[in-house]
This record gives sequence, C-alpha cells and structure tokens, in this order.
Amino acid sequence: MTKRFLLIATLLTSFVAFMILFILITFPFGLIKESLILQVSEQLGQPVEIEKLSVGLPLTISLSRVVLEQHQQTTGENRESLRFHRIATKLKVSHLLIGRLTLQLQLYSKKNSKKTKTGYLDLEVQFRLVDLFRRNTLPAKIKLSARQFPLTNILRYAIDAYVASPQANALVKPLLKQLLFKGYLQSQSEITFNNNQVTSVA
Repeated sequence: MTKRFLLIATLLTSFVAFMILFILITFPFGLIKESLILQVSEQLGQPVEIEKLSVGLPLTISLSRVVLEQHQQTTGENRESLRFHRIATKLKVSHLLIGRLTLQLQLYSKKNSKKTKTGYLDLEVQFRLVDLFRRNTLPAKIKLSARQFPLTNILRYAIDAYVASPQANALVKPLLKQLLFKGYLQSQSEITFNNNQVTSVA
C-alpha cells in the first residue's frame, strides 16, 4: 500500500513538474513583454525598454536590463535617463501558510564596471490575510534593505518628469534644473504595524 501511494505521488509530482516546465517553455513571454512595455510607456509618457522578461518559481517575475528614457525639449531627442540591471517581483508562497501575504520587490542597479558591485534595493511588504478579508489594506510589516543603491539617476528622473509636467511651477523650474544629487542608499530598516501602533527598527 505504501509503495503504491509513493508511486502515485511520484507520478503526480512528475506530471505537475512537466506541465509547469511545458508552460514556462511555450508561454508567449515576448507578447507579454511588448504589452508591458506599451502599458508602462503610456503611463509614464516616456519610452521604456525591457530586454528580457522571465518567470521563475515560486511566483517570481523578472525584468532584465530595464531602460527608461526622457524626451529632451532642447534637442527634441530621447536620452537614457534611468537604467536597472534587473527588477524582480516575488510572492512568498510559504508565508501563506502562516496567514501572511508577502510581496517582495527587488531593484538591482546598473553595474558600471567589473570592480563595481551591483547595488540593490529590497522592499518587502507583508499583509495579514485576516485583515485583507476585512478589507483592511494596511500592511502588517514593511522591510527595506539596500546596499550601494544609487539615488542620483532616480532623483534626477523624478525631477525632470516633474519639470516636464504641466503642473510644474514656472518659477521653480529653473532652480530644479540646476539641482544635482549624488549619493547611495545604504539602509536596513523595518516598520511594524500592530493594533494601530507603529514600531520602527533601523
């Protein structure tokens, strides 16, 4: 009886693994990537390039070499404004067993040279399933971990996007164009929300 049960379990596991592998191989990631590029470009109003989109297990979506461009009013051309070596989103399936929905976002910065380490930013947001069922979307915990993550281009991109928007103050625009930021984010922090109380650990 035990041998038959193990045989059936092995066959079922093999079948499920084969189906997952088959889906990953035949899934039209190219079409999904082009659709994603179109949607993000429309939302940002700026060209976006994604070299590769891939899906991993368990429930991980990765974008490789993501480039955001901005239109230059002075030259009339688009130039690279922001680049990420890799962007990954992940759902931690194991946390569902303890009543938590955990979403993770990982950003990896552009690697400038062989001597330069790739900077990263890891943001993790946890929700209690009980709270979500009660339509309470306040996270239970937010964790941030970053190492040598460059802020220069991100801040410059945000400022340039604001300057190009119709809502930008005409008096402030010249000042914002002259601002220059240089720096890296190096942080390890955690914020816990519990019974309307907020606890922060850095």
